[in-house]
Amino acid sequence: MLLANRQGPLNAVELSDFNAAIESLASKLQAPVNIPDMAPILRNARDLDTLAARLDTQIEVRVELPEAPEASKVSGIVRHLGLSDRGNGRYEAFADSGDSLFALAFNKPRDQIDFVLDVPRTAEQYEAWEGMVACAQSMAQTLGGRLVDSSGRGLSVGMIGTVSRQLARRYAELAQAGLAAGNAAALRVFH
Repeated sequence: MLLANRQGPLNAVELSDFNAAIESLASKLQAPVNIPDMAPILRNARDLDTLAARLDTQIEVRVELPEAPEASKVSGIVRHLGLSDRGNGRYEAFADSGDSLFALAFNKPRDQIDFVLDVPRTAEQYEAWEGMVACAQSMAQTLGGRLVDSSGRGLSVGMIGTVSRQLARRYAELAQAGLAAGNAAALRVFH
């Protein structure tokens, strides 16, 4: 049973449905079942949701373009950069293991390209932030664009370093909470 995810904590109705399903299964198997009290489970779900909300982090960088590029040119660039086409102007970078690293999407009217790193879902070992920034810089240079943060401010080397340090702290916090980025528990909670 999942106590919380990005849609919020487990609620009483969901827990009651789960308990009923367990009791039904136990009856069919003629096995004893002990259903715990609801209150502590719901309290744990709210606590986990509060913790997850505090640790949930997505980092975005944007390439602002002088004009919308042709789709075929963009497809060639993203293929060269090793990203996979996910359809509808969305692309994704994957590690050799198949784990997702970061996503790329075109904003309407397609004169912006957003790169998004979902921190809790991406293991620290992949150094996805550095890879995402390198990919965005390459895209900006190739298309004559400008690399900016999500607020539209130019992204300097100093800002990139600051984000790297903040990310290291967030990865440590996730691990300390038992939700190491990219592990099975983090993938379930941050879904």
